[in-house]
Amino acid sequence: MSSKVTEDQLLQHLLTGKQTKYNDKKHIALLINVFMRGEGVMAFCADAMICKDTFYRWLNTYEKFRNAYHIVLCSSGRIWERMPLVDNRINHQYWYLIMKNRFGYGNLRIPEPNKTDETEIYQKRQEQTYKLLSNAEISLEDSVKLSQLNKDSAIICHITKNAKDIKDLQILAETKVT
Repeated sequence: MSSKVTEDQLLQHLLTGKQTKYNDKKHIALLINVFMRGEGVMAFCADAMICKDTFYRWLNTYEKFRNAYHIVLCSSGRIWERMPLVDNRINHQYWYLIMKNRFGYGNLRIPEPNKTDETEIYQKRQEQTYKLLSNAEISLEDSVKLSQLNKDSAIICHITKNAKDIKDLQILAETKVT
């Protein structure tokens, strides 16, 4: 099922000035088709003749579309995960960029705590870092880096919160935190 749009079809669509109306059956089928080809949002938008803003509006508006997207994203991710195993000629840098940008590989998924006190934020982040390390979701090296970032962030938050005016911040900015 190829859904690629021809230049003539795109021109005709653009000249009419009509917006593409969302249709569950049509657009979820297209979503499946595009992502199972290993393509992503841009390919879907091109085939559906919509812009990215419309895609993300549909994602936020239509629950069936949102659920389908999350499922086909996993299916597409599975295809991409297997690519280096199936074909060792694949360009690793290109593959890695797709995996990172489209599927979030390498991105830490640490939700921002809902706290205002820097000590509580620091403790929560440290707990999350420890949990990721315990579950082998990050390396020891990454956990050390995250812990240091958490500490630095808490210090900066504390300093900026307690600075009396802009001069205090300028002085602190020139001072090395140890």
